[in-house]
Amino acid sequence: KIWYNIIMNTKIVAHRGWAKGSNENTLVAFEQAVLNNMDGVELDIRRSSDGDEIIVSHNFTDDAGVLTLKEALEYLKDKDLEIFIELKEYSDELFDEAENLLKLYELKEKSVLFAFQKIARKFPFNDRKGFNLGIISYPWNIRKDILKFNQDFIMMGYTSFLTRIAFRLYWQIFSLSSVFKKYSDKKFVIGVTRSEKEREWMLKEKGLYALIADNSL
Repeated sequence: KIWYNIIMNTKIVAHRGWAKGSNENTLVAFEQAVLNNMDGVELDIRRSSDGDEIIVSHNFTDDAGVLTLKEALEYLKDKDLEIFIELKEYSDELFDEAENLLKLYELKEKSVLFAFQKIARKFPFNDRKGFNLGIISYPWNIRKDILKFNQDFIMMGYTSFLTRIAFRLYWQIFSLSSVFKKYSDKKFVIGVTRSEKEREWMLKEKGLYALIADNSL
C-alpha cells in the first residue's frame, strides 16, 4: 500500500476481488486481494438462475461453476478483510439469507450490504439488526439520502465518464472533507478508482473511510 494511504488512514478495498475480467468475483480474485495486502474486498451477489443459491456475480449469466456466497464467505471468514457486498437485485428472502450467512460465518461486524438506491430503498433500515447498510449515492445527493435512509455507509459512485466529470466539478467547488466532518457518524466510500492519480487526488480529503479500487492500479 502506498505511504499516504497509511498516513491518511483510508482503507483500500479490492473491486470484485483483485482481478479483472474472467477472474473477478472469484476465489482467485479474493486470494489476490489478500496477497496484495488490501483492507477489504467488494463483491456482487444475486440469486442463481434456479433460485437455489446466492451467487457472487455482477451480471446475470449462466451460473454453472460460478462462486456461491457461501463458498466466498467460507474462504473470507478467517481473513483480515472487510467485506463490501453489493446486492444486484432484491427480495426479502435473498436479503435474509445473506444476513444469516454473514452471522453463520461470524462476519456481521466486518461487512456492509449496499446497493444503488433503486434496490437499497427496499432495505430494512428501520430494523437492521446491527447490520451495516449502505446506499450508492453522489456528492450532490448525500444530505437528501441521509435524511431519507439514515444509512451507515455512503458509497459515492465514481464510474461513468459523465459522473467522473460531475464529481470533480463538485469537489472543486465544495469541500467533501466538510461533508465528512458534518456527518462524522457515517462512513464514506468512493468507487471505483482505476489509477494512481485518481487515488492521490481523492486521498487529499480528510475523513474518507475507504476507496474501492480496480487492479489496474
